[in-house]
Amino acid sequence: MGASRVPIYFRPAAHLYAIKSHPTYDLFVGCQGTQQVMWGLGATLWFSSDGYLQRVEGGLDRRSAKAVPPAVADPFAPQAQSIQVRRFWAPQAEAGIEDYGEDLQEFLSFPSSFDAEETKELRGALEEWESTGMFSLWWGARLDVDETGEVEAS
Repeated sequence: MGASRVPIYFRPAAHLYAIKSHPTYDLFVGCQGTQQVMWGLGATLWFSSDGYLQRVEGGLDRRSAKAVPPAVADPFAPQAQSIQVRRFWAPQAEAGIEDYGEDLQEFLSFPSSFDAEETKELRGALEEWESTGMFSLWWGARLDVDETGEVEAS
């Protein structure tokens, strides 16, 4: 994920993406008051109740997970099964949502660089990706996530 990368979206801007906690990827979600929170790897992202990114604290650090908001980290605080957020792009935290995985983005950006067989294969993958509600969540690395918020591949 680079600051100059421009994600490609096919879903409307109002679309809500489900994100669940995935300790394996040091990705945690919860709610604090009316805000939705995503944290881990040294970064905390705060979203409004209707899914808009409001602020980013810290940046991703693969060596530690020290950005756990105290009220959210409290085991007695209500924890969300998942949060619902709108697309966002926060390169300073190496975090964001793209509607397509990297290979499909490359295909859509540079279709003439693929031969006929690759084009046919990628068009099928594109159809399947769109019909199943998959999206890519950048969280230090790309995670392919299904419509329920489960990570399917990394």
